[in-house]
Amino acid sequence: MSGTLVSGKLLTNMSGELPLKSMKITCIGDVSFDALRRHQSKAIHGSVHSVFRRCAYLQFDQSIFCLAESELGAGPINILFDAPGVSLLNSLSPGQNVVMSSVSLILSADQIYSMRFADVHESKISAYRVTDEHVTEINLMLRELQLPSDGIAQLLQTRTNLAHASIVLKFVAPAINEFLIDLKTQLKRISVVPHSSSWSNNASWFRLVGAGPGLTPSGDDFLCGAFHALYLTGYARIASDLWCQMVDHCRNATTDIAFALLQQSANGRQSERVSLLTSELFGEHMNCPNRVGQQLSSVGASSGWDWFTGFVMCLNTISESSVNDIGSTKTDAGRIAFTESSSSGVHLVHSQ
Repeated sequence: MSGTLVSGKLLTNMSGELPLKSMKITCIGDVSFDALRRHQSKAIHGSVHSVFRRCAYLQFDQSIFCLAESELGAGPINILFDAPGVSLLNSLSPGQNVVMSSVSLILSADQIYSMRFADVHESKISAYRVTDEHVTEINLMLRELQLPSDGIAQLLQTRTNLAHASIVLKFVAPAINEFLIDLKTQLKRISVVPHSSSWSNNASWFRLVGAGPGLTPSGDDFLCGAFHALYLTGYARIASDLWCQMVDHCRNATTDIAFALLQQSANGRQSERVSLLTSELFGEHMNCPNRVGQQLSSVGASSGWDWFTGFVMCLNTISESSVNDIGSTKTDAGRIAFTESSSSGVHLVHSQ
């Protein structure tokens, strides 16, 4: 007779299968799937880390998985279920024991989720031939987007005066400037000596990590966007070296969940929503600002927009520094750049 182990007890029905009340996991991220597969279907024990309206985070040693309603979309560590989320998530509490294997997820004796037929979401970012025309079009589209006042997306405006900005924005903007300067240095180095970069292991812009309120601080979201831009444009080595230098700092400087999401971005992984956004930005048809804005807003209160800020600024820096495909037809139209201001510290302007 087969069954599932829960705290030393075997749970089966008369036929040896999972209980009839068990519900289905419809999709599991490839990172989570690979982590479970390494245990060869053996049960691993963990606990509920935190619970939110549409999802709950589960922790198993150093790994964090996200149990979520299907509307949240697939992702590298997301485990999506088909049952109504209200009854499930309301029944969970931080610290509650959970058991999982590649066969099932067990939250309690009467909450058993089968994973036998779950689809595996492939989250790896593939390099894309990003042309300077793509970059110009994205920058021109920024003029039509309604940027939120929360977070750091205001840095994408044609001119952002920090004199009246939020505390977070004032703190983050100089660190972003330093990050982009450092990134330019890495891009120049790798153009001279391929596959070589040397990020500082104690850079001043490390203060971006954990900067801002919320589950995923604005500074972390910015870095996730920057990692995505690096992988998308083929600079995986720079992204990998960057993460090696900052990973130890990140463990202690931000939330557990933000660290997990940063780690996935640093490893070149993307969520389904980000994948759809990328297709929108680099597809055959002209970008629709309203649709892009809706996609960014759907990620969270400001997380999507903060991610987009990092993505666009990093993409511009790569475009300005590149001697390969991305700069094949150079033009500065709509390009975002930093400039100094004696009155308020830092402005952002579109260079002409």
